[in-house]
Amino acid sequence: MGPADLSNVAMLSAQKAEAGLLLVTGSSDINSSVVNDTIVQKNCRLHVRGHLLGISTIEPGAKVIIEGSVTGKIISRGAGSIPEAKHVRAAAPNSTIYVLNGLYCGAEPAFAAINARPVINSSIELAAWDDFVRC
Repeated sequence: MGPADLSNVAMLSAQKAEAGLLLVTGSSDINSSVVNDTIVQKNCRLHVRGHLLGISTIEPGAKVIIEGSVTGKIISRGAGSIPEAKHVRAAAPNSTIYVLNGLYCGAEPAFAAINARPVINSSIELAAWDDFVRC
């Protein structure tokens, strides 16, 4: 990626800064921190050589590499599993992580172990999570 590509990314970031959103629709390398909420679309790539702040939504098949710290929430719309959440936790130890595929039977301790939150998809899941967090 050449200097022109980096200036295009910076321009995109500046254009979307007004709306508070950086939308990644291709392959983007950014050599600074990203302060906007970010959406990395399906099969796209974002490489940040700095810090990522705000809410980051990662669509299926997207690849995100952060060489600094991550502050805020990471929402993965990919597989949304405990192993994926463990991988995200290793890369972003202070982030809030939501697992989108819900709470399946007996998974409560695994969520607690990595400090991840299930997205509740039914009243049964809500009751199970409610019972778990009360203990």
